[in-house]
Amino acid sequence: MPVLPSLMYLAEGDTMKKYEYIKDVSTGIEVVSMDNVSTSFPPHTHTGHYVFGIVTEGCIAIKIGDEVRRCRDGEYFLICPDVCHSIEPVRVGFSNGIRDRTICEGAGFI
Repeated sequence: MPVLPSLMYLAEGDTMKKYEYIKDVSTGIEVVSMDNVSTSFPPHTHTGHYVFGIVTEGCIAIKIGDEVRRCRDGEYFLICPDVCHSIEPVRVGFSNGIRDRTICEGAGFI
């Protein structure tokens, strides 16, 4: 199974941020893993792909179509193909970032 990994660490002050992207080229499944990330993702779509994500730590405000909701520790979201969405981290208390795992799968895979 050919896998194309990409790993990036970013230091911001005393905080290490980690983005990891893995794509299985045989199935088209993409996995994005973020640790201690405070990056916003502006409105965009995934053509022909479902997006499933789970927040493992922290809180995000996610806009899917016209609906905005917050996802916290242990909550998940599902975005259908070709639906515009955006993600904003929400600072809660002293938290500096979120931990999130997101999987993108082609519409024909499900």
